[in-house]
Amino acid sequence: MAGEVIEKNPDIDASLFEELIALKLADKAAQNPELATPAAAKIRQCQVIYQDITTTRPYRLSDLALSSDDVRKVNTTRRGDVVQLEGSAIDLALQKMLGHVLRHPEANNPEDLTNFLRANLKTIAHLDKQQHSIKGEKS
Repeated sequence: MAGEVIEKNPDIDASLFEELIALKLADKAAQNPELATPAAAKIRQCQVIYQDITTTRPYRLSDLALSSDDVRKVNTTRRGDVVQLEGSAIDLALQKMLGHVLRHPEANNPEDLTNFLRANLKTIAHLDKQQHSIKGEKS
């Protein structure tokens, strides 16, 4: 969900997390020094994990090996059924691919992502249709 917000709002990006870490460290340093050291150690540990993720793994839609144009071109399932994704279904496909790559970073290559898409085209189209019908009911 957080990735969704970051991708849709250009004013919010991962650098805000870096600023939050710096703010938290400064806040702890200004508090009771006896309590600040253990808390600062935990904050620094989060900082190390964050740096590991952002420097060694794909974590944004823009890090994916396939773009929205590439997704649009994939329109055949592994069984040969034709399923054309459009509009919000493409966004959903990118989100699903990102979720897959977050769990399996080695899959962030065009061949593996294309295979993932082909295996999930019908599901993505179905989920997108469900989301639209739910939004229609709320309007």
